[in-house]
Amino acid sequence: MAKLDLFVLTYNRADYLRQTLASIRAQTFTDYRLIVLDNASTDHTAEVVREFGAEHRPTTENIGGLPNLLRIKELAEADWVMSFHDDDLMHPQLLEALFRHIDTHPACTLAACNFLSSEAPEQDDFKTWTVTDAGWDFVNVAHLTSFCLTLNTVAFSSSIYRREAFLRMDPERYAPFGKIGDRPIMLDLCGEGTAFVLKDAYVNYRIHAGQDSSQGPGADEIIAMTRYYRGLTGTSWKTPWGRSFIVNNRAFLKNLYKWSCDRPRMSFNRFVWRALKAGACTRWVLVPRPLMRIVKKILRRRDPLFF
Repeated sequence: MAKLDLFVLTYNRADYLRQTLASIRAQTFTDYRLIVLDNASTDHTAEVVREFGAEHRPTTENIGGLPNLLRIKELAEADWVMSFHDDDLMHPQLLEALFRHIDTHPACTLAACNFLSSEAPEQDDFKTWTVTDAGWDFVNVAHLTSFCLTLNTVAFSSSIYRREAFLRMDPERYAPFGKIGDRPIMLDLCGEGTAFVLKDAYVNYRIHAGQDSSQGPGADEIIAMTRYYRGLTGTSWKTPWGRSFIVNNRAFLKNLYKWSCDRPRMSFNRFVWRALKAGACTRWVLVPRPLMRIVKKILRRRDPLFF
C-alpha cells in the first residue's frame, strides 16, 4: 500500500490538469497513489489522466465540489491523504519535504506549505525557486487557527492529512462558509494533533478567469468563518491564540472584505458592526488598527507562540 493517496479533483480543465499531473509525476517522493476525481467532465480529461497513468474515477453527472471531495472517504486507503487542485502546480520536492517532518513527528496530523499566486505559470518556473525545510510547528488546532488569521497562504489543497480525519467529515458543517470553506475543512482535519507548515512556498496557485474563487465570498460567509475561528481560538488574553484573534480580528476582516462580492453594497464600517452583532468579533475590533499593530509587535517579541 502506498504511503499517500493523492487525489486531484477536476471538472473540464484538461489543459490545466495536464500541467498539474506533470508536476505531481515530477515529485522526488514517489510512494503515492494518484487518483483523479472527475466530476463528469465533457472535455478530454480522460485522455490526460491516461497519459499520466493515474486512476480515473469519473462521476456520471456533476455532483458539485464538496460531494466530489467527500468521495475520498470511500476511496482512500493510505494512512495519509491529499486533495490537490486541478489547476495548481507543486514544487518537485514538496511531498519529500512534508514527509521528512511527518516521519519524525508522530503526533503530527497535518503538514502543509504556503503558495505563491501567479497567472498561468509553466512548471519550469520552479527552476528559479529556492526552498528549504524550515517551517512552523503548531502545538494544536487553536495555534494553527491563529496562524490562519494572518497574511499567510496556507491552504487545504496544499496540505496532507491522516485518512481517519476524512472519515469524520460532516458536509453539513461547511455549508455556511460557501466558497471559503476550505480553511474550516483544513482545520477540522487537523483534529487534536500537531501541525507543521513549511515557510517557503512550494505550490504555484494559478490565477485564471475560470477558477472557482474568481468571485469573492459574501459577507455572511466571511462572518461565519470568522465566528468559526473565534470558536477555536477563544478570546482570552491569557492564551497566545486568544490574543492573536483579538489583535488580528479587524485586519483579518478587512482583507476578506476587500475580496468580498458584497463590498460594492456595504461599507467596511457597516460590515464590522454586522460581524460584531453576529459574534464574529469582540469589542476590541473597534480599536484603531495602528494601535493594534503596536500591540502585535510587542506580543510577537514576548511570545514565540503568538502570530
